[in-house]
Amino acid sequence: MSPSFEHVMARSADERALLDLLEQLLGGWNQEDADKFAGPFTDDASFVAFDGTRLDGRAQIAEFHRPLFRTHLKGMRLSGFVNQHRFVAPDVACYNESNNGLCC
Repeated sequence: MSPSFEHVMARSADERALLDLLEQLLGGWNQEDADKFAGPFTDDASFVAFDGTRLDGRAQIAEFHRPLFRTHLKGMRLSGFVNQHRFVAPDVACYNESNNGLCC
């Protein structure tokens, strides 16, 4: 099985860890599992959904996506790639990614 993200970044341990988190996120989405999708987020994460809804923390992210995976997003699969990234602190990374949705 090929990875969902093109691995265009160098493979430092930190960069690999970042890509692993993104793979987990996409895996959860593609399995239509809200808890797995939200799993990579922290309890104090901020997330802005496609409709502009702001969600605070892993639990809200999961709860928001749970009914969507059963209805409007059912069967939708995501793939994507990282356009660019940078580490702004030893434990903080910013990245820009592109996602492609496919309805099946």
